[in-house]
Amino acid sequence: MIRRAPAGRRPRGLRRLLGVLLVICAFSIAGTRQAESHESSTSYLKLDAREDGALQGSLDVSVLDLSWSVPLDADGDGRVLWREVEAVKPEIAGLVADKLMFERGTRKCTFHVADVLVTRHVGEPYLSLPFVGRCEAGGLLKINSNLFFSEDAGHRTLFDVHTDAGFTAGFLAEGTREWKQSNEPNWWLAFATFVVQGIWHVWTGYDHLAFLLSLLLPCALTAGSGTWRPANSLRIVLRDLLRIVTAFTVAHSITLGLATMQVVSMSARTIEPLIAVTIVISALLNLFPRAARWRLPLAFSFGLIHGFGFALALSELAPVRGRIVALLAGFNIGVEIAQLCVVLLVAPVLVQLRQSSLYATRLMPATSMAVAFAGMVWLGARLG
Repeated sequence: MIRRAPAGRRPRGLRRLLGVLLVICAFSIAGTRQAESHESSTSYLKLDAREDGALQGSLDVSVLDLSWSVPLDADGDGRVLWREVEAVKPEIAGLVADKLMFERGTRKCTFHVADVLVTRHVGEPYLSLPFVGRCEAGGLLKINSNLFFSEDAGHRTLFDVHTDAGFTAGFLAEGTREWKQSNEPNWWLAFATFVVQGIWHVWTGYDHLAFLLSLLLPCALTAGSGTWRPANSLRIVLRDLLRIVTAFTVAHSITLGLATMQVVSMSARTIEPLIAVTIVISALLNLFPRAARWRLPLAFSFGLIHGFGFALALSELAPVRGRIVALLAGFNIGVEIAQLCVVLLVAPVLVQLRQSSLYATRLMPATSMAVAFAGMVWLGARLG
């Protein structure tokens, strides 16, 4: 005879499965490398390729990024001094020549790094590597880069290319390491590229996903008398989800405007720890039903912080500042598409789980604590 589980309780198998899922969630989030966090590393490439074959430009790389491949801190004291940089100039030039390729027409361009200079981007120390070279006269240009992608899958190289046909801007990433010049500049194609990158940026931004998860977990519940209880209807769940997503969208739009007008400048050294702090706070607030009213302000504040890094990085591309709004809008749309995908995946599960007392008393709090722990790990790494 098959015995049914008592009403209001869940089989032990389900409890064990949920426990395993929580452990996997905790270790997956906490074990994520810092390099794969929300704001990954960025390089800046400026290129001027003339029809007569003359080639010149510069590549600005983060000191931290470069230290992955070249031993900049020779004495291991945690500081990079100029004499240490000068000592490894040949290695730096060799790395760029090996990992960065330009091609025009049917032949590869030849170039060499002419110097190593110091500069800054978004408040962080960078090395600027000016280079000169020659390409085939005439023909379409192609760029291929393998710089830093093996160390940081989220790395991107923002490029600004100037040819006799005009200016072109975009970026190279793990999935799109190559750019080819088209016969006619196509800003719609650039816009679509930024939409795709906005989607990818969210899906590879594990800290953003962790924060979004912490905000979505209580959406199937309502706070009352100091305890969580199941939401009364699907309409209430969807309304809460819509409010959270809208708050982030509005905040991201504000960041877009401020960055485009160059009103605000923030360092990644400040933004990254703030993101981790927001994750910890939002996750821990899920343990206190009386604090549910803070979820919306946190979603708004995270939207502001999250938008600064990428928007301000793009604003560094001086020649396209008059058209950067369209590119940022494309990236913003991609972010929203990715978020809606997360909501569509999570919402049905939450609706099904909300009637279970196990969800409100165990699963939701345990998952929130796992997210908070991951945020603490990220905070420690970023402050260190």
